[in-house]
Amino acid sequence: KIAGFQLAGMSQDALDAARRPSLIDSAIAEVLPSEDPFDVSGFDAVSLINKFFPSDVSLNSVESTCERLNIKMSQIDSEILMAVEHQSSTTQAQQDLDVANESHQKLVDNLMRIHNKSEMTENIVREICADIQNLDYAKRNLTSTITAIRRLNMLETAVEQLNLMTTERAYREAANLLEAVSQLAKNFESYRRVEKICELLATVRALRSHLQAQVFEEFKMHIGADMSDEAAAMLADAAQVVTALGPPLVAKLLHWFCDRELA
Repeated sequence: KIAGFQLAGMSQDALDAARRPSLIDSAIAEVLPSEDPFDVSGFDAVSLINKFFPSDVSLNSVESTCERLNIKMSQIDSEILMAVEHQSSTTQAQQDLDVANESHQKLVDNLMRIHNKSEMTENIVREICADIQNLDYAKRNLTSTITAIRRLNMLETAVEQLNLMTTERAYREAANLLEAVSQLAKNFESYRRVEKICELLATVRALRSHLQAQVFEEFKMHIGADMSDEAAAMLADAAQVVTALGPPLVAKLLHWFCDRELA
């Protein structure tokens, strides 16, 4: 009771619970000392109310006192709400920051893996390009080798046939073979240090010299006003050999013929 006034809405059990000391309140009071009467261990609500309303006359200010208390309670509720929101916001911000840091680290790790893979890929591509280049060089060398072998085989065959045509005095065929031998021999001028090719080119030069001497003798022996049709046909073919052997032989033959006719 307060000046003979019983608190409305509060049972005796509630009042007894309010008076019961609390171990938690005592612990809080030791850590956070306060002069607030609500924080005192063994807080007595009836005593506090009697302090605010010591007499029946003071009860006239109950409404104004309740209004001030409501305003104070609203302020406290707002402060509590702001503190809770701030704490919640701070915790969420820290969580978001932790998530952002974790995502950033994952992104850095992914970029590093991509960078490492790109370097590995670049090295593999470089090795593949080097292998392709080596294969290309090998292909070129192989192609050049095959071409050289084919030309060498053609040159050997042409030399053998030219030697046979010279022996058989088949000068028309020999003239054609001379041109082929000359063209093929030019391809091996840079291979003179190779013994096989050096011997083959020497054979070509010897055969040209022999054929030149043989043709020159043919003209000496058969040219004349009384030569037969067979000899004339043979000298006509021999003239093709002279042309194939080159201007020096042509000049030599003309000089000889002029000397012979003017003698």
